Amino acid sequence: MTDPSSQRGSGPSGSSRKDYPDHSVLGGEIGIWSRDFNSVAAPQAREAAAEIEELGYAALWFGEAAGREAFTNASMFLCATSRLVVATGIANIFVRDAWATNAAAMTLAEAYPDRFALGLGVSHRPMVEMRGHDYSSPLSSMRSY
Repeated sequence: MTDPSSQRGSGPSGSSRKDYPDHSVLGGEIGIWSRDFNSVAAPQAREAAAEIEELGYAALWFGEAAGREAFTNASMFLCATSRLVVATGIANIFVRDAWATNAAAMTLAEAYPDRFALGLGVSHRPMVEMRGHDYSSPLSSMRSY
């Protein structure tokens, strides 16, 4: 019988826990998504990201609704960690144009290789309409973005 703890962290590539995170699966085995980072001061949010990394999570996903801007927030989390994959889940397409989104994503990907993942989406009708945008055809909006 094999000790299950000796297999922990090994994946299809045979990587061990010390090779963590395994970027073949968005940074590893288990990530965390939270909307709570906007409810605390920026220094506390950075500390929380560092603690999430210390606990062994592979990725940190956060949304963009009310509160901090997605790419600034991602940069803050990336600066506070050394291995954690940071992902927008999601960055709202109605907040910035595609050119600015691409530039921000490319900058973070270059500054933090293999540690930034961009998730884009249309958000929710109330969040979009309160910004003065038309939400009548979110799929078409996403396609044209």
